[in-house]
Amino acid sequence: MVIFEKLLIRRKIKLDKYVRLSDYKDKYPDVFKQRMASFGCGEGWRGLVDRLVQKAFDENFCILQVKEKFGLLRIYVTLYTEELSAFIQDLENESSKICEECGSTDGVTTMGDWLKTYCKKCRNS
Repeated sequence: MVIFEKLLIRRKIKLDKYVRLSDYKDKYPDVFKQRMASFGCGEGWRGLVDRLVQKAFDENFCILQVKEKFGLLRIYVTLYTEELSAFIQDLENESSKICEECGSTDGVTTMGDWLKTYCKKCRNS
């Protein structure tokens, strides 16, 4: 088992509910041709990652890192323009209103010893 997957298990994140690089790499090889530091977040943020990957494909830039940090989605890419930076900032801000695990927007909070963005149902499970 990969060290990253062991960390997910330690944080009680179910591996089957996790967005992984392998979900995208075959379909969008040019977007992921650079060496990546890490890639992954909860399934609830898949829609945000889908939008990012599609934009990277359309505008021909590479994604270097996608992760959860301090309860928010964090994105790093090879190209920074004012427009792209605003797009990424919007995705990161949007992640604070979406449950990382299930994608719900009802009663979402970012809290806990290990900051996570969950809806009430996922936080209590």
